[in-house]
Amino acid sequence: MMANIVLGGLAAIGLFTGMLWLPTLPALASLHHASDADLSTYAAFGFFVMDLVLVSELSRYNVLYEAKLSRKALDQTHKNLQASMRYADGLRNLLLHAPESKQMLQGCIQYFNQPMANVSGDFFYTRFREGRLYLVMADCTGHGVPGAFLSGVGICYLDEALDSARLTGPAQILDFLRTKFAKRTAYTEAGIEPLQDGMECAIVCLDFNLQTVEVASSYLDIGLVADGAWVQVRGNRYPLTPHPTAQKPFTETRFSLLAVDRILLWTDGMYNQYSATGQKLLRRHFLRQVAYGAAKPQPSQTLYTELTSFWHAWRGGEPPVDDASLAVCDIATMRQKYANMAAAGQPSELAALQLSAELH
Repeated sequence: MMANIVLGGLAAIGLFTGMLWLPTLPALASLHHASDADLSTYAAFGFFVMDLVLVSELSRYNVLYEAKLSRKALDQTHKNLQASMRYADGLRNLLLHAPESKQMLQGCIQYFNQPMANVSGDFFYTRFREGRLYLVMADCTGHGVPGAFLSGVGICYLDEALDSARLTGPAQILDFLRTKFAKRTAYTEAGIEPLQDGMECAIVCLDFNLQTVEVASSYLDIGLVADGAWVQVRGNRYPLTPHPTAQKPFTETRFSLLAVDRILLWTDGMYNQYSATGQKLLRRHFLRQVAYGAAKPQPSQTLYTELTSFWHAWRGGEPPVDDASLAVCDIATMRQKYANMAAAGQPSELAALQLSAELH
């Protein structure tokens, strides 16, 4: 707006200046032996050209000025969007942090999360209830703010499964989640298509009362080191959304808690990534790296560092194309901490509760 006013004003000044020079044309004509008519024509043409040049330069300035304003507005919009994403991520994290889990992800669990955008659709959920510690890795549909919203829905459904429905087994919880997502996505309104979104999920239950480890999964892999050997649980190929396989119940795999030393959970973003040369990190390549590192007699922190370094090195600085998450859980250390608490005379329920707080 201001540039347009300046443009019009300078153009008017140019024309007015030309009019002021017209009375001097007879004197100039006598000096140059030209007629008044010829000199008037030349002068008018000269002023016209000068005015065109002036208008052209000011138009260019106007374009640059408007572009600068547009860039400033775009930068501000980008800052606002980034701030909204960070706020959405903070709200989602509030849902993840249970009162007994104030020291989140410290000690026995190493957790890595790299969102494709500022906010991730992946989340790692932990809860303790009635002598059982639940470890959940989930990958929700979408990235950024939509992924964060859907992960918030998934977190609420997990709380409902444990607190309201009082479910205990990982397979039962997955069946419950599928039913909840099916009802939610089946809801329609006029002119709005039903959603087909949900999440992939792996659930581990450490039962300190029965000394067992129960695992169940919708698509996501689960890795364990049991009796010194690497074991991979592929899980059921059923989605947590309406599907022809929706009537098939999820199944569980059970291990002895005393036999399991380490558990690894990850989402498919750990291998759905590309290198700087465009080569994709395939699932089998990542699993080979995980199995090799997990079976070695090394601390969980070292294994975590190896796998995350491998992931970053493969990408070679390329931006991630999918949310990626990895959790390395040191079960042997958990058992030892629980045993120490029990030996100190603490009630088993309180001991498990304190262990849950230390795990996080």
